[in-house]
Amino acid sequence: MCIRDRPILGDGLLNKTSNLSMASCCDHGIYILVWSFANTSGNDLYAGNNTLHPRESASDTVFEVQSCKAQLNNTLAIRNDGHSAFGEQFSFRISSAYELSKNANLKGSYGTGFRSPSLYELYDSSNGNADLKPEKSSNFDLEYSNNLNDSLKFKVAYFSNETEDIINWVANPPGGWVGKYEQTSTKKKREGFEISNIYNMSESTSLDMSYSYIADENGGKIIRVPRNQLGLNLGTQFNDCLLYTSDAA
Repeated sequence: MCIRDRPILGDGLLNKTSNLSMASCCDHGIYILVWSFANTSGNDLYAGNNTLHPRESASDTVFEVQSCKAQLNNTLAIRNDGHSAFGEQFSFRISSAYELSKNANLKGSYGTGFRSPSLYELYDSSNGNADLKPEKSSNFDLEYSNNLNDSLKFKVAYFSNETEDIINWVANPPGGWVGKYEQTSTKKKREGFEISNIYNMSESTSLDMSYSYIADENGGKIIRVPRNQLGLNLGTQFNDCLLYTSDAA
C-alpha cells in the first residue's frame, strides 16, 4: 500500500490556491486511487467590459477503482464536484477492456458528465445570463481492434452521446445581432461509428485511413457536423523530439 499527500500552491491563475491529495493501493490486482482538488480562495476574477465579477469557489473529489486480470481490465471512476453557485454535481464512468486474442481487443465505456457555464456565458454584460445552470451529458462507446499483421491494424467503434440543458446563444429578435445565452429544455442525442485502418509503412511512418458517420437520434444531419467524413493522416517520427503529421478530410 502506498499513501501520499502533497500540497500544491499557486497554479498561475490569479489568486487561486489549490490543495491536492492522492492515495493509492494495490491488493490482489485491485487498484484504488483518490484525488481531491480545491479552489480555496474563491477570489478569481473575470474582467468583462471593464467589470470585475468574483468567481465562485469550487472543489473536486475523484474516486477510482481498477481491477486488472490477465485478459480483463475493469475501471470504475466516481467524481463529485462542489460549486458554491451550482451545488453538488455527481458523475461517474465505467470502462472495461477484454483481450479476445493475442491480436484482438474489445473495450467499451459508459459515463456521465456535466459542463458548468463559463464566466463569459454567466457574466458578460451584453450576452451573459446569470440564471444558467450546468449542461448534463451521458456517453457510451464500444470499440473492436485487431492487429491483422505486423503492419496493419483495423479498428471499428460505435459511440453515442446525449446532452440536456444545452446552453446556446439566442438572438433576440430572431435573426438579429443582439441576444444572450439561454438554456434549452430539450435533449439532444448524437450517435455514429468510425472505421479506421492504420498502416505502418516503416518503423517511423504510418498512414491512418478512416471513415466516420454521425447523425442525430432520427438519422438527421447535425448542424456544423459532417454526417459522412473520410480521413487520411500521414505521420512521420523523425526523432524523439520531432513528429510530422499531415491530415486530409
